[in-house]
Amino acid sequence: MKNKLTFLLLAIILISFVSAGITLEIQNPGSFSEGEKMYFDYTILSDSNTQATFISAIICPYAPNKYILERSISLVKDVPFMDTEYSIEISENNEPQTCKAILQIVSPESLREEKTFEISTNPSFEFFVMTCADQDCQRETKVFEEGETTYLDFYSSIAEVDITTTLIHPDNTSEQITLPTELLSILQGNYHLESIASKQDYTSITSSLSFAVIKEGISIETRFICNPNDLCEEGENSQSCPQDCETGGEENYCHKYKDKKCDPYCIFYKDLDCMTSTIIISVSTIVAIVLVIGLLVYFIRKRRITDKKIQL
Repeated sequence: MKNKLTFLLLAIILISFVSAGITLEIQNPGSFSEGEKMYFDYTILSDSNTQATFISAIICPYAPNKYILERSISLVKDVPFMDTEYSIEISENNEPQTCKAILQIVSPESLREEKTFEISTNPSFEFFVMTCADQDCQRETKVFEEGETTYLDFYSSIAEVDITTTLIHPDNTSEQITLPTELLSILQGNYHLESIASKQDYTSITSSLSFAVIKEGISIETRFICNPNDLCEEGENSQSCPQDCETGGEENYCHKYKDKKCDPYCIFYKDLDCMTSTIIISVSTIVAIVLVIGLLVYFIRKRRITDKKIQL
């Protein structure tokens, strides 16, 4: 036992002695805002003349990262090597996040220094406008008959947003409208909606879409493919071919039915079953993790007890 402790102590002293040859230091501002280019300054110092290979990089989880390349330099005893590592310029599209400034010696020894810093930008949110055939916007459409009520609505993932919306008419005249709203007896032609959603401390989001008003009585032919053969084939879905396709399956169609099945082709908030499934999956995952941890603790304790019995 004493020999093992002596060997471990000598190993620690040896490692400390070897690592003392090169020292690393990183300096950076701590945070970057929109319009600023990310960077950090660094210093490499050696207590002897030597060749060194190293890498310097900025790593962010939700921002583009540059290729990491090794560099070789000649270090002169007690003469600091100083340089700057640059990365991308921060734009409004970059989410707030924590990044790492990394400086690592690859040879003649392994040594690493890193510091964290923040990208301080406004977070974004999901927002888009919709045109619907009903007030609850359960039936989205972009084609309306002349004289038919057109319902205009929006979706936002955050509350209390300020929305500025412009409606451009077929004759290129425009007007400011407030969402949600409804349009009655509008004329034939193509219309265009442009909306900007904003909220303090968030990035503004722009959404636009076009819709058409056609002459009353004109039918729009929609063809559905259904080959009743107990197989949900390409072009079929639970609406066009219910005898072959079940709701909530791989049918490339969002049906929005509440049938205890999360439709993979629906955005989660349009199918309430998806929200329920997400909660159930999350709870199941937590329970599974707890069980795995419990089993690991049990086996570790059991092994320790067995080892003690063997020693006795």
